[in-house]
Amino acid sequence: MIRRIITIDEKNEKPRYLMLQVETATKHYSSAIVYANERLEENPYNENLWRKKIDLYRKLGNNQEADRLLERLLTIYPEDNQLRKDVVERKLMLAKQQRDKGDYRSMEESLRQLIELEHDSASHYKALFNLLYRNGRLEEAAEIAENIGATAIMQVS
Repeated sequence: MIRRIITIDEKNEKPRYLMLQVETATKHYSSAIVYANERLEENPYNENLWRKKIDLYRKLGNNQEADRLLERLLTIYPEDNQLRKDVVERKLMLAKQQRDKGDYRSMEESLRQLIELEHDSASHYKALFNLLYRNGRLEEAAEIAENIGATAIMQVS
């Protein structure tokens, strides 16, 4: 019945919202993502819809796509501190997973992305310094050490 209403009245958002809720409740996450996408076509800057879609991808186990969408959402809302915090937490978790797997090249990339997000965080610089130093990349580690010093000075000021 609801699907027929959607077909008949394409402008009405309420049936799409209901179908999104139904598909989520019945754990048909792929179908729910379709309805979220349809609603996002009408409301492309609705942060709650974006977060719902991200949550649906996480429920599907597709954290890579969920993380990509979270970062995309941050480009839409760069001043949203909670969103920035969510992206940083995911990057930190990813870096730890990469460390545990011994994937140091990917870990380095994640740490550099964290530094871009929070360039005043000495802990990100220190983690990157330690990684580079342990891998014998002493010149790069020295450059990072200079940044750690500059960051520490800025924090004291």
